[in-house]
Amino acid sequence: NNNGGSFRPSMAVGANANPIIAWEDASCGSDFEIYVRRWNGTSWETLGSGSASGGGISNNGGDSKWPSVAIRADGSPLVAWEDSTPDDQEIYLLRWNGTSWVEMEANSASGGGISDDDAGSYSLTPSLAASTDGASVVAWHDVSEGGGSEIFARRHIKPPCYLLETSHTGQGTNPVPAPANSTDCPANRYNAGQAITLSAAPTSGWRVTG
Repeated sequence: NNNGGSFRPSMAVGANANPIIAWEDASCGSDFEIYVRRWNGTSWETLGSGSASGGGISNNGGDSKWPSVAIRADGSPLVAWEDSTPDDQEIYLLRWNGTSWVEMEANSASGGGISDDDAGSYSLTPSLAASTDGASVVAWHDVSEGGGSEIFARRHIKPPCYLLETSHTGQGTNPVPAPANSTDCPANRYNAGQAITLSAAPTSGWRVTG
């Protein structure tokens, strides 16, 4: 329901049975952008400010087309698309972290993206899936500079998680560790290098186990 052309929708349904839809939209005027809305049971809402207006979630100077949406086991949506920002076609990918759309890792939605082809090659029409273990897989149609046409795929592996425990060093009853905010690890497990603040005694004698 906007003033531009809306094309090529992709839909995924999460555990709460509410669908998330991504599509390419020409409302921005100068190029195509990726728009996203989620059904909350009553109405279609945006995921973050501007996810379905202006530059959308892609918000760049190139044409952003052919979105594919998937939902991870933790409920967070992912959107992949083909993008012409780097002067050829590359595959870009963003993740919703509950507050904003962020890259899965450095340059997953900038520069060469996750495809990072040679100049003159084109990465097109991605198809995205998320597995129950938190990993995600993207396949796409790739046209090489010489004209060859192949199917490429890449998998983003879920980062390792670590369990925060207390060591028994005679400091009394061990408090239950409160889970940190993490979209990659289940409750009471933490990403490597994740900062954890202890608010209750003991403040020493903690150890991290695999």
